[in-house]
Amino acid sequence: DTHGAYNPSTSTYTVPVPGFYRIFAKVEGLHNIGTNTAILEIYKNGDVAKILWRTDFNPSVTLVPVASGHASLELKAGDQIEIRAYQTSGNTVTLNPTGLYLTHHFWWEIERISGPQQIAASESVSASYTNTAGTAVTNSETVIPFSTKLWDTHGAYNPVTGEFTCPVSGEYEVSGHMGLVSTSFNVNDVFYANIYLDGVLYKLAGVHRAQTNSSIEREFPFSVTVRCLAGQKILLKAFSTVNSTLNTGTGVNHITFRRVGN
Repeated sequence: DTHGAYNPSTSTYTVPVPGFYRIFAKVEGLHNIGTNTAILEIYKNGDVAKILWRTDFNPSVTLVPVASGHASLELKAGDQIEIRAYQTSGNTVTLNPTGLYLTHHFWWEIERISGPQQIAASESVSASYTNTAGTAVTNSETVIPFSTKLWDTHGAYNPVTGEFTCPVSGEYEVSGHMGLVSTSFNVNDVFYANIYLDGVLYKLAGVHRAQTNSSIEREFPFSVTVRCLAGQKILLKAFSTVNSTLNTGTGVNHITFRRVGN
């Protein structure tokens, strides 16, 4: 795994750099399902991208099918790739890697076959997204996803996970604004946000602290600089001592990532 991009706990491969990728997969043991169908597929970001293999079974034939195939996809940094299999019998089929089904009969691989070898030092890298979903902000740190794209030069932001995957090493400015709906805060109640880099707390983005007992809309602009390597992930999480939600107004909640230095 040249870039440490595969997570064996979630069975997910996170694309480290954009380009065209070739994906291979092989599974044995999809059998004993009667007159039904079995399928092996590639999923991208939670949706079917391509079917690698499909067969309709004849229960009168005794066989152990080999589900295998390959396909090419154009992928962006941060895309999530999975190999999934299913069958339509309604019963559970266990893929048992023992005996005939040796462990090397279950595998998949992914290789990048083309794409830019590197991003020029002078090339502009930036992304900007908004949130109008009314995301809940509670007294447990919450990932804030920004789902509506304004622009994304390198497809580096994942609106599902909220992660920005740095396409090239450098210094990045992470800036934006969040607004809470009218919420009753007492003196010293706080609303704050943190920036994480590869799952580790990196910087406090800022704090809004109530100066009086009041019920008003809370405004929270932020701007921090993050030094990251290509493939590292930047994530914003928010916290509020009083449970609230983000304002759903257009343009109120937004985030922008911009490379500002090498």
